[in-house]
Amino acid sequence: MFTPPWGVLFLLPFGFLSFRDSWGIISLVTLISLVMSVPRLSNKKLDVMGTVLLILSFPALRNLADGNLEGLVVGGIILMLLGYNSSNPLVLSLGVLLATVKFQETWLLCLVAFYLIWRRWPTFHQGLVFTIIGVTVIFSVLLWGRDWVKAFVLNTPNMGGLSSAMGRGTLIDITASAALGRLGLPLWFISVTWIFLLGITLWLLRHHPPALSISWEYAAFLVAASMLLAPYVSGNSFLTIVAIGIIPLLRRNRFAAIALIILAYLPYLMSKNTLYYYQSYYWSFLLFVVWVVVGHQIATNQHRACSPRNRGPKSGMM
Repeated sequence: MFTPPWGVLFLLPFGFLSFRDSWGIISLVTLISLVMSVPRLSNKKLDVMGTVLLILSFPALRNLADGNLEGLVVGGIILMLLGYNSSNPLVLSLGVLLATVKFQETWLLCLVAFYLIWRRWPTFHQGLVFTIIGVTVIFSVLLWGRDWVKAFVLNTPNMGGLSSAMGRGTLIDITASAALGRLGLPLWFISVTWIFLLGITLWLLRHHPPALSISWEYAAFLVAASMLLAPYVSGNSFLTIVAIGIIPLLRRNRFAAIALIILAYLPYLMSKNTLYYYQSYYWSFLLFVVWVVVGHQIATNQHRACSPRNRGPKSGMM
């Protein structure tokens, strides 16, 4: 059982349905989450275009075909941002629990959110968030934690010929360490690269911290960094980056967004052999590109906000 115990709580209702029906509902949840993730602008045509481009993208259709749980993660991130930005402990707690169904994608985002809650929220709201999350996690771990730990520590299932548990380091792993390791690069180089990526991420957050709210740029930057630095991330998880990181870029940097969308669609033109052997490298590369683009966007926005000509009252969306 690779789904964390608290994630099982969200999946239990599907056990009362047939396999086909539950697959359909998971697909519906994924589509709803994707539609909700698209920022609403005054330009309705751009809203529709962004939604269609997201739903028809290669990662989206691949997730629907595989019955993946990426929709829960995307929905969780949306609820996290909504809960934090509206100071709603219940919504934020639910968002954290959903987003950490695949915690390898959101661990940095959650750590930053917890830090901001600790620094900025009233004590009562802090206690409510940590109580809800803590009780849910402890309860679920007591019920299903043993099977979950066994799946990681004691069991190494054969995943279509992939011998390592969860496919770590194999052709389906898109983390920076996995991509560099498959290229045969030495461990010291992989370690230095990992430290460099983490250091740049922390440096940018320190010098350009979130203001009163957590914007989509910060969420996308932290999710991309989490995926690059995680022990394991499946290629299907790139859908979260498309939804949280690429499509919202249409309202800030349309040229970069269109270029990234085109790159996300390119796998449609790849042969089966190319997809099998090189798709993970491709997603790793795009993951790094999104991390760079959104990180530059954060630094640029902060610079513009601090420049003399922009110190007057601000208007517009976050």
